[in-house]
Amino acid sequence: ARPGKRAACGPIRGRDSRDTVAVRRSRSAEGSTSTASQLEDFVLPLCGSSMQEVTKHRYNWDTKTWHSESVLVQIEHQPYAEGQTRVAYRMLDYSLPAGKRACVCKARKRPSRKQCFVDVEMQELCAALAREYNKAKPPKKVKFVDSCVIVCPGTCADGSVSPRAASDTVLMVEAFLKGRYLKYNNNMGYVPPRARSTPQAFSHWTYAYTRGALMVVDIQGVDD
Repeated sequence: ARPGKRAACGPIRGRDSRDTVAVRRSRSAEGSTSTASQLEDFVLPLCGSSMQEVTKHRYNWDTKTWHSESVLVQIEHQPYAEGQTRVAYRMLDYSLPAGKRACVCKARKRPSRKQCFVDVEMQELCAALAREYNKAKPPKKVKFVDSCVIVCPGTCADGSVSPRAASDTVLMVEAFLKGRYLKYNNNMGYVPPRARSTPQAFSHWTYAYTRGALMVVDIQGVDD
């Protein structure tokens, strides 16, 4: 997927259960997710980082279009977390209102420009499904955080982002969520003991709503 292209995920409603796929998206939250006072978790300015101009790409699920703009950000040089496929850096996005600038940007260990854009398209698909789910007035609502892709001027040999480097760096960015992350399920059928009911209900609902075409799993997040 590239800016201006249609989503690779297809329509929300599916017709053939034989086309079942598991849409893996994390960073959902059971209940509302407030971003107020996010900056309290970050040391300002971010240690060792300078402000730089990057290109920010946002996806609109309703129109299936990408929108791009130049923004100023600060990205911490050293990652604060690491997963199996990506490393996470703290970031401030100065195009956002004060109090909502704290973000997390994720770099793939095996860089893939295309996959970063596909990841954001999937996130927006999950957000659209959550909005439909919430229309049924469940006991607990589900909300997915906003996400986007940023293209930085380059990257240094140590992995930090720098305009002096030769090649561009493509990163997926999500709003920073304050609180303790919990993993509610995965794409292999795992559900932890005493897991909350809402994530499991939402996963099941997405499968039923799309008539077996999609299932949103690998859900993790914060809040009740």
